[in-house]
Amino acid sequence: MDKGKRQRSKNFSDFERTLLKQIVSNHPIIENKQHDSATENKKKNAWTSICNEFNSNEKVSNRTLQQLHILWKNIKINLKKTNAVAHREHFKTGGGPPERPETDDLGDLLTLIIDSQQPLEGIPDDDHLDSSDGAPFQSSFGRPH
Repeated sequence: MDKGKRQRSKNFSDFERTLLKQIVSNHPIIENKQHDSATENKKKNAWTSICNEFNSNEKVSNRTLQQLHILWKNIKINLKKTNAVAHREHFKTGGGPPERPETDDLGDLLTLIIDSQQPLEGIPDDDHLDSSDGAPFQSSFGRPH
């Protein structure tokens, strides 16, 4: 079972990161939160297409599907961190207008894709529960108010 240490691959270059962002922006299905079989098949096909398109570029090292998937996950995490800092900066008091974080147009596009994710339908939450169910308020003495 011991396969030894795994071979470490070369770090992603800035060009490779930008290329993956551009390719992923053409496949918004991968950010769909539904988990039915049809959607999952579309996601798998999209990731296969992304991997093939990425590796077809002669300026990049060949990467596996798993490596690209992890890079995309890390890019999303960093975008969310940057947006969170910008959001906190926006609501900071005293000191002029908030500073706009340095992002590129592609980062803004990906932020829009991520932010446009719709919550899943049919998942119950307690927002619909309301203490006023139409019955008059009963005090501890049992008389309606």
